Amino acid sequence: FVVASDLSSLLVAFHLGMALLIFASTLTTALAARRSGEPAAEAVPPSYRVLVGTTLLAVFVLLLTGALVVGVGVSQVCTGWPLCGIPGAGAMTPGAVISMYHRYVVAAVSVLIVAAVVQSLRIRQMRGWALALGGLFVAQIAVGALQVMLGLPALWRALHLAVATGVWASLVGMLNLTFTGARAVIPQAKSGASTMQAASGR
Repeated sequence: FVVASDLSSLLVAFHLGMALLIFASTLTTALAARRSGEPAAEAVPPSYRVLVGTTLLAVFVLLLTGALVVGVGVSQVCTGWPLCGIPGAGAMTPGAVISMYHRYVVAAVSVLIVAAVVQSLRIRQMRGWALALGGLFVAQIAVGALQVMLGLPALWRALHLAVATGVWASLVGMLNLTFTGARAVIPQAKSGASTMQAASGR
């Protein structure tokens, strides 16, 4: 239907959004099946779950704004990075405004992702996901900048979307672990100390 409608910008974004939700559902099912039968670990703090969930939602919005930039056809309006690179051009065109809005969203989401990575490194079962998330997001920014500087070749645009999907998958996995139970480093240390004290008391 998206192809038949001549790739309307809103339908492109809707199509991508549905694909991401389906991917998230599939990944959630796979992770649940993989962890079935494992003993429940100590739950993470609710504030951490809120942080990961908020970051996941922000990345979803970021991906949709990127789809809108492509769908509207303003990808090549801003030829510079991180700004449009049109000094002295006066008022920005509507296309440039849309492109810059996407980049502003990238900046805002970057703050959330850095916070999520830092907090995740404190949780043993989240460390691998945190390193993957941080590495993929750095790669995403680098690919995004390079594709603009190289004139938006199709291969780099595809790579940009692929890495963004990896960022999305990392956050989906992390959010799933917050519900299945991820053991925090600090509570584990306390638990280990209590066990040692109990053993010495005997």
